[in-house]
Amino acid sequence: MPSAFDLNPTIYIHTLGGFSIEAGGKVINDSSNQSKKPWALLEYLAIFQKKDISPAELIQVIWPDDPGINPAGALKTLMFRSRKLLEPLGIPPQKLLVQQRGSYCWTQDYLSVLDIDQFESICTRVLNHDMDEDEALNLCLEGLELYKGDFLPKSEYESWVIPISTYYHSLYQKLVYKTIELLMEREDYGAITSVCQTAIGIEPFDEQFHYYLVYSLYKDNHISQAVDHYNHTLDLFYNEFSISPSEHFKELYKTIRNKAVSYTHLRAH
Repeated sequence: MPSAFDLNPTIYIHTLGGFSIEAGGKVINDSSNQSKKPWALLEYLAIFQKKDISPAELIQVIWPDDPGINPAGALKTLMFRSRKLLEPLGIPPQKLLVQQRGSYCWTQDYLSVLDIDQFESICTRVLNHDMDEDEALNLCLEGLELYKGDFLPKSEYESWVIPISTYYHSLYQKLVYKTIELLMEREDYGAITSVCQTAIGIEPFDEQFHYYLVYSLYKDNHISQAVDHYNHTLDLFYNEFSISPSEHFKELYKTIRNKAVSYTHLRAH
């Protein structure tokens, strides 16, 4: 039986909502509470996989507050520990984390697919090009499925992670808006409800997500749920930011309340 190594498997690197690496049906992830630094090295090399990275750059990334670190010894030890994390994949770890010409890099011997590259490609196609609405909606839903959560959430406060996370988070918000726009044209309010509920789980403070959730519930005749979610949003924004919803949102609420009152009145008679 050939091993996964012999079959030259595609390596899938997941960074959205958590970090994991998958190859030949085997997966490693950072869900256990193992030491953070070996994972940090793995993340950095896997994400910047198209370039050779100097020891100085890695030292700055992994030990930013420790100028007295011994670079050669520290990186040698860390490389050993990071390669140990890769062993369950069944590919010789030294083939994945490579040291050459005094620098470090992720393998070029295997095809590596990064979820952020796939996600960005979908967003670029949908947001920047005119296309058939069915094709656009299918791509939007594919992109939303890829976005399991923000980029490297366990490393979200690392200085190199922050701008990357912000970039993909912003793309995600735009993709949600585009998906809602396409679903509104079809009057598919059930699908809008589902998209908004997932989006709010990832970004709870985007008022537009809450607006469209309330609107879709209302249009689907889930009046009490729409009112409940409006009140939840009201509390959320007041408690977090001491602000009330926009006039736009308040007008929607008035419309829903009027319908609820009319509905109750009809039932009473």
